[in-house]
Amino acid sequence: MSSPGTTVGHKLLAFWQDLGLDVRPGVSAAELVQFEARYGVALPEGLRHYYSVVDGVEGESMVSGHLFRFWPLREVKLLSEELPEEPLHHSEFKDYFLFADYSLWTCAYAVRLTKNLGRRNFIVMVGGDVPINLAESFEEFVQIYLYDPSRLT
Repeated sequence: MSSPGTTVGHKLLAFWQDLGLDVRPGVSAAELVQFEARYGVALPEGLRHYYSVVDGVEGESMVSGHLFRFWPLREVKLLSEELPEEPLHHSEFKDYFLFADYSLWTCAYAVRLTKNLGRRNFIVMVGGDVPINLAESFEEFVQIYLYDPSRLT
C-alpha cells in the first residue's frame, strides 16, 4: 500500500490546495458502493481512493490559469447519459463514464468502468469527431495531468 502522500487522491488534493482551488471533501464508502450498485461497475482502486480523499473541485475552478474541472462523484455519469445524441454509446465506448472537463466543456474526459476489475480502465478525451485515447488508467491520467497537462487538450 502507498503512503498517504503518494496516493493519487493525496497528490491531487495537494496540487489543488497549492493552486488555491476549493476542493470537496471525499465521499463515504457507502456513497462509493451506491455508485457501483447504480451502474453495476467496480471502481478500480485508484479511482476509489481518489474519491475517498477528495470529491473533485467546486465550481468551474478556473483560477490561476487552471482550466480543468474534476467532477464530484454525484456528477459522474455514463457518456450516453451526457451525450445521448452521439453514436458513441452504441460502440466500444458504452462503458465510459465522464468525470472531468476542460475549459467549460471544450472537451471532457471519460474512464472505462466495468464489473471486471481485471480490465484496463482506459481514459479517453471526448468532444471532437472521435474519442482520443489518453491513458490506460486513472493513475496514468493523473500523472499526465500533473506533469504534462498540454497532452490532455
